[in-house]
Amino acid sequence: MHGHGTSGQSSGLAAATLVALVSGVCGALLLSWGRFAAGGALLLVSIIVLRWPHSIWSSSEGEELSRRQRALAIALISGVAVFFRVYQMEPPGVWGDDAINGLLALDVLDGKITSPFQLVPHALSVFHALTNYAIAGAFWLFGPGPVALRLPGILVGILAVPVLYGTVSPLFGGRVAVVAALFFATSPLQLNHDKVLLQVVLGEFFLLLAMCAFIRGITGTRRWLIPLAGVPLALCLYTYHSTKIAPLIAVIFAACAVWRSNASRRTLVLELSGLCAVFLLCSIPAAEGYLHQPHALTGRVNSVALWRAVRASGSVQPVWNAVWRTLMIFHYQQGPEYQWVGIGSDPAFTVVPAFLVVHGAVESLRRWEEPRHSLLLGWVIVGLLPGFLSTEAPRVYRVLLASPPLYVWAALPVVRLYAYAAHAVPRQRWLQGVIALLVVSVSLIDFNYYFYRVYTNREFRWFQGSRLVEMGRTLKELGPGWTGYVIADGFAATYETLDFLARTWGLTFQDVRSLVDVFPIHDDPSGGVLFMVDRSNPAITALVQSMYPMVAADVRTNPPVRSWWFDRWLPLVTANEPAPPIVTFFAVSRRIVDSTRGVIATYFTADGSPIATRVVPNLRFDRAQDLVDGRTRPAKVRWSGAVYAPIDGPYQFSFSSTTDARVWIDDRLVPSHGGGDAASPLAQGLHRIAAEATLTDASTVQLQWQTPGAATGEVPPVLLFRNGDIHGLLAEYDLGKRTLRRVEPYPYYDFFRETFSEPYAVHWRGRLRIPSPGGYQLDVSSNGSASITIGGQALLAGAALPAGDYDFAMHITGVRGAARLQIYWQPGDTAREPIPPTAFSPPLG
Repeated sequence: MHGHGTSGQSSGLAAATLVALVSGVCGALLLSWGRFAAGGALLLVSIIVLRWPHSIWSSSEGEELSRRQRALAIALISGVAVFFRVYQMEPPGVWGDDAINGLLALDVLDGKITSPFQLVPHALSVFHALTNYAIAGAFWLFGPGPVALRLPGILVGILAVPVLYGTVSPLFGGRVAVVAALFFATSPLQLNHDKVLLQVVLGEFFLLLAMCAFIRGITGTRRWLIPLAGVPLALCLYTYHSTKIAPLIAVIFAACAVWRSNASRRTLVLELSGLCAVFLLCSIPAAEGYLHQPHALTGRVNSVALWRAVRASGSVQPVWNAVWRTLMIFHYQQGPEYQWVGIGSDPAFTVVPAFLVVHGAVESLRRWEEPRHSLLLGWVIVGLLPGFLSTEAPRVYRVLLASPPLYVWAALPVVRLYAYAAHAVPRQRWLQGVIALLVVSVSLIDFNYYFYRVYTNREFRWFQGSRLVEMGRTLKELGPGWTGYVIADGFAATYETLDFLARTWGLTFQDVRSLVDVFPIHDDPSGGVLFMVDRSNPAITALVQSMYPMVAADVRTNPPVRSWWFDRWLPLVTANEPAPPIVTFFAVSRRIVDSTRGVIATYFTADGSPIATRVVPNLRFDRAQDLVDGRTRPAKVRWSGAVYAPIDGPYQFSFSSTTDARVWIDDRLVPSHGGGDAASPLAQGLHRIAAEATLTDASTVQLQWQTPGAATGEVPPVLLFRNGDIHGLLAEYDLGKRTLRRVEPYPYYDFFRETFSEPYAVHWRGRLRIPSPGGYQLDVSSNGSASITIGGQALLAGAALPAGDYDFAMHITGVRGAARLQIYWQPGDTAREPIPPTAFSPPLG
């Protein structure tokens, strides 16, 4: 219908268009909110009003674009694709699977991976190293790092836009191809995947490249493109698991092309045979690899196969769940389970493409006998199969293969409406403006959705590991010689993201399995130590500040939640204030560490009058160096402080002097006179130490010790601390065939790494101080069976302790793997809170 329409047709089209747009957008919104009946009804209204009484589908797509128009359109859309992918090209974090890609790329550069067709372990799967070679190339050119890790996916995403245009234009014309490519260029679904897990987007790109060559070869004069399409089609086998079925899409189109071909079918069959030959030739490395490692192909597939759930349930309900959730990925939710890429509660498509897609899908169903529509239908079905047949159907990247034809479906009604408004009802040219605004609105909505709602969404940032990158960047900024201690309950220092950042930036991360291992700092860092406390942890914060009161907490939070660019002036969402911490840092420099070390030496005259007090690095007196001044010689020296016992066991203490000298450990006298020595059993951790020695003009005094299994030597200065106030509890672990004792600076466990490899029981004891005015109720959270005694009596549930000092004992049994322990008190009617470290003291003396 190309003539001028009647006034009735003109008014009818205007009304139908507005009704279709409003009902379609509202229907898509309702579907995204889970109101399926109302949303489906409105989408049905939107479809009907554009088909009756005057159908926009009875007209053509409009005049074909000229060569100049096509070139300009491709350039503009490619520019849009570049902007959307380069703008904020580095997402807030580095996803674990993506970090593995970076690690494998570093292995390529190190020569540990020697072929792009080599099968390499990747998280729970085994992939070919082809994609890792692409990342390794980016690392070689620009240096390894999060940005270079993104570059191959960004480049592939940009190149895929003109390739999609080239695939669609021979089938549906340049106008449909332009709109489809524009929707593809700005789609958050594509943007998300371009920046994570290169295997997925590279597989999609190879499929697009293969179909572009195949379609242009069949529909044009360059028939040599048909066999050439076998190369990228075979390369799909070397990418993501779901992409390995991509050749089925080419098979569907080939069958339709042969069925509907008006040319010589014999020639076409020969050309298709050439495609098969090229495909099989390029597939030889994949076949050879899978023959040697069949588990690489079947292992991950079997672990998520739907048939297991069907067999376990004895019904087909799991099939329906998988199909329903997969179909609803684009309109309802990408989640709600196993969603690691986008926001699980959001649909994969924004609201305008979401309703346009339905219009295009209905048209393809109506014209299914046409090869081009058969291709779209077959492409979508094949792309959705991994979701239909998998227990992890909500993982949207499993069905990314189905997305390219969806952009074509979204473009079809737009182009038809525009052509109908231009030719059928020229008096309603303003409709063309409305349709143009509709197209532009997609880019604006996509931009605001992705770079504001997604990038500031806390769920997205959490699964992307933004806090891990924050840890890496902060440690990097501190410079060389710093060690990062990971205090977290959800990941370890060897977690993929931290491992990648460590290798990329030359960082050192260490796990914390017990607080006694890191408090106080008893090694010799050249730069310092960065304590990285995941999320908000008042217990650890209080411990660090009690150990290092001069160190301020550096609390990092997510940015305020935003939904669009104007949120600063016209907010559409209300952010929860204050934002919860994602990680808290305590940077303890070498200077601060040194300021806590040493012991306090007080010098006295013969009549007991103090002469001076100094901080000295060790328990030693040398008459030639330790004179207080040139006139007064000390007759006695007393040392006080704390010593860190690195392991549990008997320690031998001795003075290398014949002078009168004594030493106390935990207020217990260790007899040591002259050259004598004595054994003292010490638990790992801090112990109060005191010593005194009588001095003469020729005195040279030095305290030595012999740690379990080692030779006698001077107490290392790094293990001496000037502060003799010791907090915590003595923990005695029963590990079955062995026992272990530690003075834990705080009775707390909430780390990712297992505490011990075997099951164990632990007995904690010491002193607990209840501050005035008292009335505190105690509560224990543990993954074992815990019992508490206060003053030798079992603690009754709900009992309130008055102010005072109490003998505290706690016994926990049946602990396996990573321990979980937190002790709380509740003063009066207030909320419970972790007991501060200063309230506990070990049983000294």
